[in-house]
Amino acid sequence: MAIGSEEGVMLLSMAALLLQWALGYALVAGVGLPVARRLAWRGGVELCSAAFWSGFALLIAALSVWHLWLPVNGWAIALAAAWGGFGLWRDALKRSWRGWRGPSPGAWALGALLLLYLLFLANRALSGIVTPDAFDYQLPLLRWTQDYAIIPGLSNLNLRAGLNHSYYLFLALFDLPGSPFGAHNIVPGLMMGALMLQLSAAALRVWRRVGRRSDVMATLLLAPMLFQSLYFLSSPSNDAPVFFLALLLALHSARVLLGEIPRQLLSMQIGWILALAVTAISCKMTVALFLGLLSVALLLRLARAQRIPLARKAWVVVPAGLLAALWMGRGMILNGYPLAPLTVGAVGEISWRVPHDYMTFAMAWHKAWTRNPHVSSPDQDVQDWSWLKPWWKRLISASASRYNFPNYHDFSALILLPLLLAAALALRWRRLWRGCRFAAWALLFASGAALAHWFLNGPLPRYMGAMAWALPALLTAALVGGAPRSRLRARGVVLAALALGVACMGMKLSHPTVWPLVPPPPGFGAEPLVRDKPYMTVRTDQGAVVNMPRYNQVCEGVPHPCSATIHPWLAQRDPNTLQAGFVLRPPAGLTWADDPIGRPYFYKSFESLLQIWSSENAESRRH
Repeated sequence: MAIGSEEGVMLLSMAALLLQWALGYALVAGVGLPVARRLAWRGGVELCSAAFWSGFALLIAALSVWHLWLPVNGWAIALAAAWGGFGLWRDALKRSWRGWRGPSPGAWALGALLLLYLLFLANRALSGIVTPDAFDYQLPLLRWTQDYAIIPGLSNLNLRAGLNHSYYLFLALFDLPGSPFGAHNIVPGLMMGALMLQLSAAALRVWRRVGRRSDVMATLLLAPMLFQSLYFLSSPSNDAPVFFLALLLALHSARVLLGEIPRQLLSMQIGWILALAVTAISCKMTVALFLGLLSVALLLRLARAQRIPLARKAWVVVPAGLLAALWMGRGMILNGYPLAPLTVGAVGEISWRVPHDYMTFAMAWHKAWTRNPHVSSPDQDVQDWSWLKPWWKRLISASASRYNFPNYHDFSALILLPLLLAAALALRWRRLWRGCRFAAWALLFASGAALAHWFLNGPLPRYMGAMAWALPALLTAALVGGAPRSRLRARGVVLAALALGVACMGMKLSHPTVWPLVPPPPGFGAEPLVRDKPYMTVRTDQGAVVNMPRYNQVCEGVPHPCSATIHPWLAQRDPNTLQAGFVLRPPAGLTWADDPIGRPYFYKSFESLLQIWSSENAESRRH
């Protein structure tokens, strides 16, 4: 069958994206190679994976400092590429290739399978954006990051754009000038491919009967990763990155807790995990409780370790502490809170701090919305359990609409299936405790606490991510007990994990949920997203000039500064430059009791705000 022009364009685009992934992987790994060498990882895939994730954390840390004074633009991209290239030249080309014998036949077969899988990922990554939040604040935040240094009080203009998600610093690094692909086409697939390479290598060791218990755990984690292949791979959302990071850190934490790390490397490995955990939390706080509890378990394991100097144990928390301080400092600049949307730790007087009532209102609204997407105010949320039955009905519903996005496949694959699997494995509890009691209790407590917090505060399946999979994966490893001696049993473990993954994918494919706010063009979806959008320019009571989209609350394609929800008391800290930031300030003679909106404005209906700005006392012009 002849390949038509559209199919040819698609295949060429997939090949070009694969090439860009390979280059991006090499450069990020080049940044992290010195750290990976210091940690004495095993060679091959283990070393490359450790180098990539170390480079990921180092780049976010470096960009967090850079962005305090400069935008993440072409200069930052060039310096990061030079950093990664130098790391490759200094380490890989001079040391890693000495004595290289080439991969084994099994590794070649695995590589061929991975290449086919990456082609599938490339196809998924080139589809259109299907997440509505992308156009409300994620893509606009990416443009703010590229055009300006950090903006004080950005949350006063757009609350969610100023919630200090450091992932968008890394995303901006891959928004390459002249590239046919956006950063949202590149980064999620790049991170997924990096983790799949690591998990697949572990599965190959199990297949060969030379793996450890953590390799069996990694093999089972292929199941949620295969499910994620159909989800968020063409989106700037930060849900996918924290999904990958939570799985990665659960796996490495289990290695430590299972006693697979030599004593002389224990403190460095734990320090590496803690630093990467802080980086993951800075990307999105939905994983904070899970990773925080795992970090406590790791520190307890280190405290119990013998013949390790106390000073070395104490230094373990220093890199993570520095990263946390840097991240919280950026939060103080963006919204006035170190842990926003939480209001704890708001010390001192900061002029651009988002009003406390507004931040707590936003938290309450989000909680109410995850229980019932029809609510227009958290006042409609009920404090008893009457929300549970309608929430459950919506959860298992297969009908799709703007306010009833089907979640049954996410719930089944990410929560229900791993919980049932864990319960079934727990029936063999006597054997499970052999040599992994502490690890099992740690993951049980972390996963259970994360599940309870998710259920009570934000019961949307994607917010749980893959955290529920950590426990059944560890229990499977404990039950199997490292590399199975029997060839049949070893290959049965790998095939069972793949079967679970295919089943999870089948749940998603049984009811495709495509929500194309920007329909993909013929052939592929990697096209420039910036388009002229109708908007109106309004002047607030405090003189700030802001662009407001006319339709669908979409700020992508609208010039800076843009927001779909503008408070009349919004002011620029310096009328001559947007770089100085934004502040909410009552006019002279008024107090917050005279607030014209009446309730916090961030989630007030777009239509009611448009009426306010279309009134006679609002200066506006249409575009």
